[in-house]
Amino acid sequence: MNDRGSALVMAIVVLVVLTFLGVALLTLSQYETRMALADARAKTVFYVAEAGLEHSRRSLLDQDAVSTSPGSIDDELSHAAGSNGSIDMDPTTIRAVYDSSGRVIAFTGYGDDLPVQAFTSFGMGAYASFLSNDGIDEALDPLDDTNGRVVLTAIGALPGHATEVVQALVQRTSSPALPAAITMLGPTPHFEGGTSKSKLLTGDDCDGAGDPGVYVPVVGVIGSSAETAAEAGVDVPGTFVSGPDTGVDTVTNIDATILPLWKDCDYLLYLAAEIKGLADVVGDSSTPLSALGSSGNLKTVYIDGDYTLTAQVNGAGILWVTGTLSLQGGVDWEGRIYAVGTGVIQRDGSGTGVLSGGLLMANVAGQDGIMETADDCDSGFDVATFETNGGGAGDIVYCRQHANDGQGERFRVVQFRQR
Repeated sequence: MNDRGSALVMAIVVLVVLTFLGVALLTLSQYETRMALADARAKTVFYVAEAGLEHSRRSLLDQDAVSTSPGSIDDELSHAAGSNGSIDMDPTTIRAVYDSSGRVIAFTGYGDDLPVQAFTSFGMGAYASFLSNDGIDEALDPLDDTNGRVVLTAIGALPGHATEVVQALVQRTSSPALPAAITMLGPTPHFEGGTSKSKLLTGDDCDGAGDPGVYVPVVGVIGSSAETAAEAGVDVPGTFVSGPDTGVDTVTNIDATILPLWKDCDYLLYLAAEIKGLADVVGDSSTPLSALGSSGNLKTVYIDGDYTLTAQVNGAGILWVTGTLSLQGGVDWEGRIYAVGTGVIQRDGSGTGVLSGGLLMANVAGQDGIMETADDCDSGFDVATFETNGGGAGDIVYCRQHANDGQGERFRVVQFRQR
């Protein structure tokens, strides 16, 4: 009888222990679930805020494009200050406003400042971003930029009162100046200038209509062997003009004068990523020609793979092609053309189109011949190619104004932090 009582007591004790263990495991599981959800929410709201930051970088460029003083950030700072002429935004006071159901409906805590990017819905949440001067200029004049650096502050919010504030110190940057009408980076390029006596390849600024006396080489290459190789493609010397020089004298080894960045293969990969990230259009061989920019509507277009411009194209801005770029002779373009990837431009000589601005070619795609793969730049630069087939009167003209209009201005993130 006593044994049966002891067994009952033991059974009860074991049951109680198991119950406590079950409750503990359930509590731990619920705690871990809540922690995982909290971690997911924290990451998600961070990404929302970061999206606001990236959107604001583009919005800042758009504001500058219509500014009365393009190239200066003073107008944007004055606009951001609002009617009281003072930057009131403080990252510690920005808050999200929620409705009764917990949805984000607005942001507050920034005075009368005008956002760079106003309230924008994003998935289940929303973001907004604001502009202020950097620390150096703040001490001098909060609305006067002297160094091309400003601070973008973005707030992201999700239902359930999850918020995140991030800041980036951004620097206005642009692509370096093009050193020639046709710049071919890498060893012993393959250059064929064409046999037409009607065409013109000139390094004179805007074919003499630009700054008087300003000229660059028609073909700029790196190294004496590259110069010799390119000179072999000057079939009609009188159609190559650069200042007082004609013919093979317009093909120049620019190794000593070119900006070092252009000789850095990794920089070109960085520039490709930046251009692609800020491009108005990212496409492939099927991208319609109607998507390209025009003289009144400059665009940056990034094409992954081969692309063909037909004779009816009258484009402007930046065109970056990672594969072979095929141009019919009747193509008109104002701005920069980058054939960086496999580094190939093939031009059909027929037509009277004018490429005004500058061209740059570099073969950086590696052994597989495909840009944006692991072997890019593994062996540095490979052979770049420019071929003009047959006759035609199409011109290639260095034009500093058009090259600068399409230089790919952007705001590069120098420092980043979470608040």
